[in-house]
Amino acid sequence: MKTSIGALSGEELAVLAGIRMSVTTHLVAEAAMVDGNLAALCGAPFTLSLATVGVRGRARLSCGEGKVSASFGEGFGGFSRGAAGGMLVFPSAHACARSLAGGRGIIIPLPFGVAFPRALRFFKAATGRAPELLRSPEVPPQPKARLLLAATAHGLAAVAGDSYLEKRMHHFPDGIVRIGSGDALFLLEKKGRSIQVLESAPDGGAGAATSRVPDAILSFASPESAIAVLSGKRQAVVALGSGEVTIAGLLPLVQGLFSVLDRLSWYLGVAIGEEGK
Repeated sequence: MKTSIGALSGEELAVLAGIRMSVTTHLVAEAAMVDGNLAALCGAPFTLSLATVGVRGRARLSCGEGKVSASFGEGFGGFSRGAAGGMLVFPSAHACARSLAGGRGIIIPLPFGVAFPRALRFFKAATGRAPELLRSPEVPPQPKARLLLAATAHGLAAVAGDSYLEKRMHHFPDGIVRIGSGDALFLLEKKGRSIQVLESAPDGGAGAATSRVPDAILSFASPESAIAVLSGKRQAVVALGSGEVTIAGLLPLVQGLFSVLDRLSWYLGVAIGEEGK
């Protein structure tokens, strides 16, 4: 039975809001790489930040030279007040979680430049389009797998600081894990109670920092396997037994990440709609 949003503590609501901001912005950025109509909305530069009252982290989308990038963290101290600046502020973690899950919630727009309407138009289009890309039979499996891998990697980073995971995070070793399928690869660094997504690593790591050699590797045999496991349609233990998922290197590190993934899945399964209030 799903937990309703109304049953969450204040800390859990803040964690959920952070997860939603991070996962949403990174999915939006990935969706722009897949959908030509979204890419067409990125012809001119803009930035759009997402902030929630009571939540320390902020998310940011940046468009430049036709490409969209996303980030989430606590290091965004200033605002862009030129043509490109703008922000969406959620007055509470509850409002953020509901809004970014497709429910009703208050959003306060703060335009800092003439490009804000363009940024908002892109964000609205992309947040609606990303779930459609995951469901569409016309989208090949590889782009779908990359969307889900991006959401998982950045979701793991956002949930890692949850106090529920404090003991678990100290019980498995630090290190770098490479997860992926085909050319959709991501490097995650676990250090203490934090998980950081390093540069995405296309083609086996070229493009990621060359000095960051992974301590462990979690590989999906095919994009279809990645989709099945990451969408919850296939249990990871079953996929491991069948060879659809393979693990190499520092096994306790990967096994520890699975416990973090379980907590992420719990948060993403929280009932947000009217039944969850």
